[in-house]
Parts: sequence; structure tokens; C-alpha cells
Amino acid sequence: METKKWRYTLSIEDKHAILLDGNHRYLIDTGSPINIGHPFKLCDEMHNASNLFMLEEINKLSGLNVESVIGLNTLKKYHCLFDYNNRTVQFSNKAFEIYGAQVQIETPGNMFIFFKGNLYGDRETMVSTILDTGATTSYINPSYFAKSSPTEIVQDFYP
Repeated sequence: METKKWRYTLSIEDKHAILLDGNHRYLIDTGSPINIGHPFKLCDEMHNASNLFMLEEINKLSGLNVESVIGLNTLKKYHCLFDYNNRTVQFSNKAFEIYGAQVQIETPGNMFIFFKGNLYGDRETMVSTILDTGATTSYINPSYFAKSSPTEIVQDFYP
């Protein structure tokens, strides 16, 4: 099978990952099981989306003004590489060859992206976490960071 790759501009707005494609703006939400909003073209194919009412609420509450939310039903069809330093996101039909740590990613019940890895290169500091690019706050056990200091601590309105 021939390797196909697609590269898009990535904008970070209020801690959200926004894919930019020409005049189109899409929220990449690894915490959403489905695409929300209008049908959209990504990686040379059309993807269905639904629930325009929910999209209106997302835009109203977040102020992001996106056309659609790209959910797990589309994301899991591709290998994805987020490059936050260069503000790009790439998709491919085959795994990327990159230098660095790799972690096993699972999508149990198609509800979220879950991965296990270690923070300091040793087996004693294994963490399990959920990656939700649509959320602005992450919940991680503070004991995982005993060897470092947080860059920021915020209060959330959810208990």
C-alpha cells in the first residue's frame, strides 16, 4: 500500500487544537466519539457530521467559531502526528517514523484516547491518562509529578 500523508496548519486557541484548512476551521476533539456540525473534507475524503445544535452550543460557550468538530470516528481512521512547536498536524494511512518515545494508544468503547507511558524513562513512573484535545483542563494524579513542579494549577468548575 502506498503511503499517503496530509499536513494541515494547527492553531492553538484557548488550549484547544484547531485544524485550519483554507478558510475552514475544525476543532480536533479526541474526547468526542463522533463528528459534530457540518460534513467536512479531510485527507481527500468527505466525513459526515451531525448535531448542528450541539455545534452552536460549542461555539457559543467556547467562542471558537468552528464549522465542525473532528471526533474519534474520523481520527481513528488515520495515524495522527501533532507538532505543537511547528503548529502542524499530519495524518497518514501508515505509522510515522519519528524519533522519540512511543506510547500505545487505545480507544476503549470509542469514547476517548487512553494511553500508558512513563514520564522519566523508567518503569517506576508509569502513568495512565486520557488525552482530550477538546478540553482545556486535564486531570492527572499529582503523585505522577513528584520529580517536577507544575507549570500551572487551575480550579475547575466540575467537582
